[in-house]
This record gives sequence, structure tokens and C-alpha cells, in this order.
Amino acid sequence: MKKITSIILLLSLVSTPVLANETSDFDYEEVRQGEVVPYDGLLFTYDGITNALVRVQSKLKLAQAEKETELKQVQVNLETIIKGKDSQLLAKKIMYENQLQTKQDAIDALQAEAKWSTLKSVGGVILGLATGTVVGIVLGVTILKK
Repeated sequence: MKKITSIILLLSLVSTPVLANETSDFDYEEVRQGEVVPYDGLLFTYDGITNALVRVQSKLKLAQAEKETELKQVQVNLETIIKGKDSQLLAKKIMYENQLQTKQDAIDALQAEAKWSTLKSVGGVILGLATGTVVGIVLGVTILKK
């Protein structure tokens, strides 16, 4: 009877296939030395799986560090470009302000000169009238004296 029970238990263990896409609460199946498993695959020891897990985690951390470094380098490059553009804009602003001030000074000088031209013209007319009047008076007095 013990033999029959042992054979039934052994057959029930051997005949329960595990499918690759079958989901269970466990990520592994325990196998004891000498047992036959009904599927192909890899068999890891606890040390082997721990070593593999540590390597994967190490590679993941290294990849994350590399990506963070790349991201920081891109941010530094962008900040450098932005600062360069800001400097260019400031230089152009100063240049255009200077040009505008130079042109405004030229306009102011022309307007001041135009004011003096008007005064000179009015002064010339007044001087001409005064001179003509004096000459006319002198001439009139001279003619009357004779």
C-alpha cells in the first residue's frame, strides 16, 4: 500500500506541468535534488539567482546614473545656449539704443539749427529794414540840406 501511495504521489508531482504563461502567486517552483521536472528551462540555486538579481540591479542603477548624467549635460548645454542668446540680445539692445540716441542727438541739433536759421532770417529782415530806413533817412536829410 505504501508503494502505491508513493507512486501516486510521485505521478501527481511529475504530471502537473507548469506553463510559461501561467500566472501564480509564486515566481518560482521549488525543486528538490533528483526530481524530474516536466518543462524546459533554467535551474538556479539561491546563490545563483541572488547573483543574477544583484547584477541586474547594478546594471539598472548604472544605466539610471548614465541617463541622469546625460540629462544634466543636456540641461547645462541648454543653459549655456540660453545665456549666450541673452548676451547677444543685450548687446544688440545696447547697440540699437546707442544708434537711436545718436539719431535723436542729430535731430535735436538740426532742430536747434533750424530755430537759429529762423531767428537769423528774421534778424536779417529787421536789420535790412533798419539799415534801409537809416539810409533812407540819411539820404533824405542829405537831399533836404542841399
